[in-house]
Amino acid sequence: MIRRILTSKKYEVQTYRQCVGVLGFAKKYSKLSLEECCRQALELDKTTYTFIKNSIPAIAADLMTDADRRRINDEKNKGAYVMGADASDLNLLLAKSQHLLEESQEGGDEG
Repeated sequence: MIRRILTSKKYEVQTYRQCVGVLGFAKKYSKLSLEECCRQALELDKTTYTFIKNSIPAIAADLMTDADRRRINDEKNKGAYVMGADASDLNLLLAKSQHLLEESQEGGDEG
């Protein structure tokens, strides 16, 4: 696939970014998905970056294992803070609000 892209323009240097883009899909999806997508592109004689970009999500979804799904979810949630269910409990929120109101009123009476 890369060889085909490299020879698709008069000057090879014009295709370097496309090649880097195609190879980058291995990080976002998987090597297996990229290889399958490239195989299909060669088979259909559609050896362009655009074809790979548009078709790899569907191919990756078909080939995705549970481990891949977990890895993707872990990457999406990396650094995220997930609050417990009690953080959105209405009674708890109202109690905190009432407590803050009482504190602000006590502080206002002194001054």
